[in-house]
Amino acid sequence: MRAICFISLIVAVTTVLPGTLWAATIQCGGGGGRDTDNLSCKSNEYVVGITVRGGSYIDSIGVQCASFTSKGVRNPPGGFKVGGGDGGSTTGNDQCGKDQAVTSITTKAGIYVDRITGGLCGKRTGSNGFADFNSNLAGSDLALSVGGSGGSPCDLTCPQGEAIGAVMVRFGLWTDSISILCKR
Repeated sequence: MRAICFISLIVAVTTVLPGTLWAATIQCGGGGGRDTDNLSCKSNEYVVGITVRGGSYIDSIGVQCASFTSKGVRNPPGGFKVGGGDGGSTTGNDQCGKDQAVTSITTKAGIYVDRITGGLCGKRTGSNGFADFNSNLAGSDLALSVGGSGGSPCDLTCPQGEAIGAVMVRFGLWTDSISILCKR
């Protein structure tokens, strides 16, 4: 039986400075994996693009990071940081629209992460130096569809007002689990 999908929410506040408040760890997938890759953006950056490679299961996932000005304007993103295995014959990648960051990754998972089906982006909003990410304001969808047909739906979604700042990949031959860290 492969229907193992869980979401764990762990509050781990490390600092209260804007842009560096890590608020939640959320995970999809059930396998332990023998290796771990931590795809972290810098403290002033957020995930703005995702690349995925897979076949019957997800083999690797990558993130692209960018910083934002105090007025919510996104600076040019850097290259992709990729974690996971070397296999997979199908690839897909997408980037959030202008002045947006990734707020959610949609998966299907069991013992392994079977498929990445997309994600959501949120626009940076706010005033007086305080900014939130809001998927309901001019947000866009990430068009990704890589992997197999198994697994149960499992969404990696940040709390309202936060965006993804890091993705952790546990893997062996395939990706066993994907976790995200969200921040304001």
